[in-house]
Amino acid sequence: MAVVAAAVAICGFLAGCGGSDPNTIVLYNGQHPQLTTALVAAFTKQTGIHVSVRTADGIILADQILQEGSASPADVYLTENSPELMNLEGHDLLTRLPSSIADQVPARDDSPAGDWVGVALRVSSLAYDPARVSRSQLPASVLELAQPQWKGRVAIAPTDSDFPPVVGAIIATDGRAAAVRWLDGLKRNAQTYQDEEAVVAAVNRGDVAAGIVNQYYWYRLRLELGAGAPTGQSPKRSRHSAMTSPPCMPSRRARRRIRGTSTRKPAAL
Repeated sequence: MAVVAAAVAICGFLAGCGGSDPNTIVLYNGQHPQLTTALVAAFTKQTGIHVSVRTADGIILADQILQEGSASPADVYLTENSPELMNLEGHDLLTRLPSSIADQVPARDDSPAGDWVGVALRVSSLAYDPARVSRSQLPASVLELAQPQWKGRVAIAPTDSDFPPVVGAIIATDGRAAAVRWLDGLKRNAQTYQDEEAVVAAVNRGDVAAGIVNQYYWYRLRLELGAGAPTGQSPKRSRHSAMTSPPCMPSRRARRRIRGTSTRKPAAL
């Protein structure tokens, strides 16, 4: 059950940072390496500019930029979720993107200040085991997962960096009080796992009826098991579409990955 739409790649330019070689840029990459490798190869082929990539979790890299400040070697910051970008924006560490970049992206996917834009999309979904819950029993809204009938039947990865943007999307769509009630219900109902890969694997094993994951984890597991292998689950989009808003982003800007730019501040794309 799809709950939240999210930009999968968010990037921004960093202010007051970067290296001195005009033929090389430094990319702090919080995105999946497979995607970044393809983007970097296409960029270098088109421009002739070499990209030095430093890869880690997006939150870790954002913290690193905060520590480095204006001395950061990063020119561009590519990450998965907007909260860390809003944090950098709040510390004036992103530079405004030129209109030639920002105008290519719908305003709803931009930073409020113009410091980053979303460049890709993903969807948070509810993977479920048809043997444990029928399609007709699936919740019409993600908020229903906090109700008593879901006690012990839903899995989440609350410490995964992809979970806070779901909360933010609910705040943007239904308000902070509704989000607090939802989290209280999940605290009672949910089985917790370290990351979303573990959530989708638990659903596939039949350990839990359903779990909140980004949709590509379900498809990746299906590929790993083989097209003909039963996965024991199916993805279904939810009618509750908290389309945009992480905890620290203004409304209607949920889980978009970002980019931004600045005269030597890392750019959030």
